[in-house]
Amino acid sequence: MIQLIVSGINGDDDVAKLTEELSNIGSTNQIMVTLGTDSRATVIVTGKASDDEMTEAVKRAGAYSIVDIEREGLEPYHVDK
Repeated sequence: MIQLIVSGINGDDDVAKLTEELSNIGSTNQIMVTLGTDSRATVIVTGKASDDEMTEAVKRAGAYSIVDIEREGLEPYHVDK
């Protein structure tokens, strides 16, 4: 799971542009967006994508910028025993 904090998101049109570009990354599965009150959005992406791929997708979507990227480790059922 990857969590992005993206600035410059002001409504549904911005969310649509952003999710469309992120979904064009071949290894992403699901994208969930929560809008904040300060023109920022929290974006949760499942699947795999490099920081560079996500940064380029955000740039293609419009005048948005990534404030932070956080990655969560493997879920327990994916860990080799």
